[in-house]
Amino acid sequence: MTGGETMKRYIYAFAAMLLASACSSLGVKEPENILELEEKDFVIPAAGGEFSLGITYSEDYTVTCEEKWVREVMTKATSGTLTFRVDPNKGYDDRHARLVVSVPAGKTDYIDVTQKQKNALMLAKDNYEIGKEGGTVTVEVQANVAVSAEVDADAASWLKKVGTKGLKSTTFAFSADPSEEDSVREGKIRFSNGDLEEYVTVYQAGEPVLVLGESSFSLTTEGGIVEVDLTTNTEYDIVMPEVDWVTYKPSTRGLVTGRIRFEVDPNESHDSRQAEILVKSRKGSLEESILISQNQKDAIIAGTSLVEVGCEAGTFTLTLGSNVEYQVSVDAEWLRKMQTRAFVEEDIAFSYDANDEMDDREALITFSYEGLKQDVKVVQKGFIKDYRFYVTHYNSVFTVPTFGGFVSSGTVFWGDGAQDEYAEGLVHQYNGASVVKTEVVIKGGKGERVVSMNDLTGVLAIDLSEL
Repeated sequence: MTGGETMKRYIYAFAAMLLASACSSLGVKEPENILELEEKDFVIPAAGGEFSLGITYSEDYTVTCEEKWVREVMTKATSGTLTFRVDPNKGYDDRHARLVVSVPAGKTDYIDVTQKQKNALMLAKDNYEIGKEGGTVTVEVQANVAVSAEVDADAASWLKKVGTKGLKSTTFAFSADPSEEDSVREGKIRFSNGDLEEYVTVYQAGEPVLVLGESSFSLTTEGGIVEVDLTTNTEYDIVMPEVDWVTYKPSTRGLVTGRIRFEVDPNESHDSRQAEILVKSRKGSLEESILISQNQKDAIIAGTSLVEVGCEAGTFTLTLGSNVEYQVSVDAEWLRKMQTRAFVEEDIAFSYDANDEMDDREALITFSYEGLKQDVKVVQKGFIKDYRFYVTHYNSVFTVPTFGGFVSSGTVFWGDGAQDEYAEGLVHQYNGASVVKTEVVIKGGKGERVVSMNDLTGVLAIDLSEL
């Protein structure tokens, strides 16, 4: 119900109250409470749906119902329409609901709704087995409609309907003649009512038989379920191989036909594998085999994902395990590969150039095969060397020389036991004037090495031999 429709109901109800009060003060008879339903009985199909009826009322009304499967969906004021929605009936019996419509003054009326059942035709079993000697097959049918039974024309010569009992839970009896055939024969019985129909298959044994459908299966490394169609009329055994990755999944089985199921675990190994399963009759010498083959788990496995090398040129070796024809790619010119298929390990050599720069550099080696990929990162250190500069002096205040073009970091040993990290323009003050030897250790790369001193006052000697 919308907010506007609710407001209209209350406006009409309030107007009716004012009119009743006015009439009372004037000695006029109050208007009669009105509640009239256009229709009160409805029959709804099993599929459900909506139904509507007209309503006339003088006061705001209410609709209540204990059943949840029928509910009001739309209302129009004063002289209007009631609309209800009915859910589908999934049960196999008719059902009923009573809707109570009332106004505050106490006047009440009723709407009765009947919904039809869901028609059903169900069989207790859909296949029956009978021996070679023939006999009676009894089929139980549960239905809430009238049911007819008809034997398929191909089996009418040996399978015949002989009786029926009851209606709601109906039992149909069929007789089967003795079989003179060497193989299993089958006949179908059709049970129907209008659009509903179900089939029963009757199998009759002949001579012992044990036949598999498909008997060879090839599975991926992920494994899964293997289902084998089996036709037999004799008891049999499943003989499993001595492996732990195939499991027989027993199910209720008949003597005539069905499926046998096996569960195959994922293959986490890097080799393919096979298992042979035997299906053997308990009597006689009938025997069939099922062959299950499973692919190996494809793999590319490097012994490490990171290689670090020094700045000088050289070589290194990666140990790689794989069972596929992989490809190798390198994404840098300074690194090169130097140098079948059950799972094997092999050493793969790579050479690399010297790194003349101070910064580290990286390259990526990728081993790939279809969806498989293994990356190895190679990090080569930058060229960093310790350079030393010595100056002997007798200054009480000394400013460190300036090093340009190749400096990464450094340490200044002032000669009086003190030391500082190198920084351009760094100044040190001594306690008194005496001769000291200041050592500056600079970490830097290759390239031009430039040293400058703005003031040589008090300098006795400069040693550039280790620059």
